Amino acid sequence: MLTSTPGYAGRLLRLDMSKLRSRAEPWSKEWAGLFLGGRGLASRLLYKEVSPEDKPFSEGNKLYLMSGPICGTAMPLAAQMAVVSKSPATGIYGLAMVGGHFSPELKKAGYDGIVVEGRSEQPTYVVVDDDKVEFRDAGKYWGMPTDRTQEFMLRELGGYYKTACIGPAGENLVRFAAVTVGRRTASRCGLGSVMGWKRLKAIAVRGRGEVEVADRGKVERVAEKAKKIVDDAPITRNYFKEFGTSNDAIKCNKHGVLPTRNFQTGVFEGALDISGEAMKAKGYIKGKTGCYNCHLECGRLTVVDKGPYAGAVTEGPDYDTLFSLGSNCGNSNVESVIAADMLCDTLGLDTISTGVVVSFAMECFERGIWSLKDTDGIDLRFGNHEAIVKLIPMIAYRQGIGDMLAEGVKMAAGHLGKGAQRYAMHVKGLEIGGYDPRGSSGIGFSMALGSRGGCHHGQGYLIPQELTLASVDRYAVKGKGVLVKENGEERRACDSAVACKFARYGIGDLAEMLSAVTGETYGSDELHVIGERVNNVERAYNVREGIRRRDDYLPKRFLEEPMPDGPAKGRIIDNESLLEDFYAVAGWDSQGVPTRRKLEAIGLSDLYRELAALGIAE
Repeated sequence: MLTSTPGYAGRLLRLDMSKLRSRAEPWSKEWAGLFLGGRGLASRLLYKEVSPEDKPFSEGNKLYLMSGPICGTAMPLAAQMAVVSKSPATGIYGLAMVGGHFSPELKKAGYDGIVVEGRSEQPTYVVVDDDKVEFRDAGKYWGMPTDRTQEFMLRELGGYYKTACIGPAGENLVRFAAVTVGRRTASRCGLGSVMGWKRLKAIAVRGRGEVEVADRGKVERVAEKAKKIVDDAPITRNYFKEFGTSNDAIKCNKHGVLPTRNFQTGVFEGALDISGEAMKAKGYIKGKTGCYNCHLECGRLTVVDKGPYAGAVTEGPDYDTLFSLGSNCGNSNVESVIAADMLCDTLGLDTISTGVVVSFAMECFERGIWSLKDTDGIDLRFGNHEAIVKLIPMIAYRQGIGDMLAEGVKMAAGHLGKGAQRYAMHVKGLEIGGYDPRGSSGIGFSMALGSRGGCHHGQGYLIPQELTLASVDRYAVKGKGVLVKENGEERRACDSAVACKFARYGIGDLAEMLSAVTGETYGSDELHVIGERVNNVERAYNVREGIRRRDDYLPKRFLEEPMPDGPAKGRIIDNESLLEDFYAVAGWDSQGVPTRRKLEAIGLSDLYRELAALGIAE
């Protein structure tokens, strides 16, 4: 077992919400070698413990909050946590990565992760104080927004704790509810609603220990090297330090991939108005914020101090929010985006899905599928920022049309009918992320083939290569599968280590960091295999749930409607060629099922035997 292994606490904490009991259990060193931790470990546990018969809202579904081996050490930008469960949004594999301070604190308390099981009869929160675990009545916090929940809970505890909680959206089982960790959110896939169904309002953690490392001097030297790599990266020097991700709106608009008016086009006339430059010029950006041991500080404390949205305060908005509640809703009023971001954070909503849901409603309204009578009298034309801000609480509390929209675009469109499915921008039930794939085929690969659905990080983040490197044809599909596969492997290795996606060190640097912390010898090739192994575990989970080739398709808008204007004008996505290219490179059959040869080659023979016994794999 892993006890006293450098980089690892060696234990998982299981919380049985049905019996209000906890137990700490060791986990195997073999799995540490195969999956590292974080996303990899959580994905493997999900495959083992949550079956196709277990629905997202059932006692059989579990919620995994997993740290990784370099977290809580001197390594920079290594405060991430993987939150994994069967997604209420998609019914398949669900993942949300989040930074902050909770994950390092969990390691210092002596745990590599938490597994939440069962369902409580009443609202409950859990206090983890090193080896002491308490289940407490959360009745007085139920219904509270996330900021007040954390404020009052910490006041009651009277000490230094780090918290993960849900807001009203999670309690009301909104299928894209987030888990709030401090001021950061594990947003995607609706995992906050899994907490809500289990009646778990929050977890508070305090740890007084230290994370053991193999060679402290070496760790410090490698950490300093990693910091310099981050600082010297051109994107850090020229852009990230000042604006975080908020100026991506300008860059993406320039390249014609900024989602606008529910992905009808990739160019927005108001891009500059919703940029970091605009927020800085208006004096809204008051400071920077970062995670544990982070000198990059991607967050921006933003405050609106005048006008109709005066009093809006948020740690953002980042690019994902600026596109989703800005350009994709035809909204150039940045003050309203800041206010909408604050509402999503305090109510516990994923800003990406929220914005895509609202833009879906707006297109349905403009095309006559919905009338004022259907929308509770709300004028849902694109650009109506008052309507956007009004709709967000309705979704969180499932009021009026918010009740239907709280199901996400796939289910809402199915319920609405009248051709609304055409305007539901999702893959496998997860709303599409922040780039129009007609201008970046690699992002199209990621969205179509990502384990959790329509995520622009699904198979790695290809935007930097495709939009800035002359050697990469951003429109090409043929031959792009290799680049996509390699990016996906590196992302999964980082998510399993756990390292921030904004760290600009390469896979070789990550291998050096892992080697210093654990005392094991890692190389780039080995981390690629680990990333590939994690990808295949996730795919095996999904095919066991029924996912096949037919599900790996982008919305018809991207396949049949040429980009109307901008640099990518006239482009569509060739989804068939995309699948053929990736399946061949990945070692999957024509239906997207991992082959026996592939699974056995990467040490997953046990998964092959299970899939073969079910008649899924040949």
